[in-house]
Amino acid sequence: MLFAVLVSGVLLAIAISIGNISLKELIISNTIRESQAAFYAADSGMEKALYEDLVSNISTNVTRTLETLYFSDRADKQNGPCAEVTITKIVEPSGIVTTIESRGYNTCDTNNARQVERGLRVTYKQ
Repeated sequence: MLFAVLVSGVLLAIAISIGNISLKELIISNTIRESQAAFYAADSGMEKALYEDLVSNISTNVTRTLETLYFSDRADKQNGPCAEVTITKIVEPSGIVTTIESRGYNTCDTNNARQVERGLRVTYKQ
């Protein structure tokens, strides 16, 4: 009887340990997926800003924030990924310096505790 209780106690401890490891791996996997969505939103926002800079003639010595870009087909766009993009142009003696900052989010719901932000910055002279 004592041996059966001892063996079942060891097996229970092993099962709890495996369950705990599995839960942590699941949380890490979910965080990586959300981080990837935020990065791709930032990348898409950067591509949109580069296109805007090439197509439209954005004036110099200005900081312009593009509207929030939503990347979701759902009616409630707050639950999908989005990006906030800022274009800054400064005239220097060597040329026009353009800086584009794109911040991507896995969800645009700012009240969501699991909101992940990833950012990209590109600077170039013309």
